[in-house]
Amino acid sequence: MFLGGVREDADEFKKRLISSPAPEYPALAQKAGLQGRVRMQVRVRADGSLSVDKIIEGEPALADAATSAIRQWRARPGQLGDKKVDIITTVTFDFNLR
Repeated sequence: MFLGGVREDADEFKKRLISSPAPEYPALAQKAGLQGRVRMQVRVRADGSLSVDKIIEGEPALADAATSAIRQWRARPGQLGDKKVDIITTVTFDFNLR
């Protein structure tokens, strides 16, 4: 296994996605009028599951919702020669009240 992972541009990463349900807007955050952007560094593991490495920006309540969504995502893992490698990228969610 390649330690660390391979960095990938967000647009290239989107082509890798198999399933990517949108995060649910937390009811408490809606009631409080909380909105904004959540940016996070995510990792596609060799088995196609995703995890959040770190929150770069965002309100904690919104970041929790985004993290829950990311855990449901699935993607094609990276390949380096004949070995599967982790892919690291940045994902952004915009939570806007309508």
